[in-house]
Amino acid sequence: CHVLAAESAAVFVRDRANPSELIAVAASGLGEELIGERVRADQGATGHAMLSGGPVYVHQSDRLDWGVEHAGMRRWEAAAAAPVTFSGAVNGAVMVGLRHGDPRLGLRELELLGHLTGLVGRAVEQRELRALGAGDPSAEIGALLAAIEQVDEDTARHSDLVSRMALRVGRTLDVEGVDLVELELAARLH
Repeated sequence: CHVLAAESAAVFVRDRANPSELIAVAASGLGEELIGERVRADQGATGHAMLSGGPVYVHQSDRLDWGVEHAGMRRWEAAAAAPVTFSGAVNGAVMVGLRHGDPRLGLRELELLGHLTGLVGRAVEQRELRALGAGDPSAEIGALLAAIEQVDEDTARHSDLVSRMALRVGRTLDVEGVDLVELELAARLH
């Protein structure tokens, strides 16, 4: 949210047992009650992004619903969504919401959202594999950080500071391996 100046965001992934549905697996600014909610994979902003294969920007006046009924989303004036690819296919989406008065997302911010979803896809794959040896996300992380710095140097400095602090705390608590990498990613993208 902070990186894109959005009010809230949610990550949805395809339900393996029912591929026509997405499940909310993470949220920011929407409350924990969204986690576990199901939406149709072919509807709303998330479905549109998944079908198009790229980021989409939807204004409330476009009459496209957000795909999920949630109290926090009723305040949105616009939303942007981008597909998340993992396991070789589009299997999810990230959606961010904007309230009246929030800055409109331009092409640069939609590209950044696309980079973020690429990183989310890698994180999901890493989580599934639970092994760092299966892939090195450093190129994607580097590209994302460069994109963030281009958009907002203050945010880039803030993310760097938070990630360094999180790593110090993690090492103090003997966090290692994949868990330490996930802690750093979470701190950079909070």
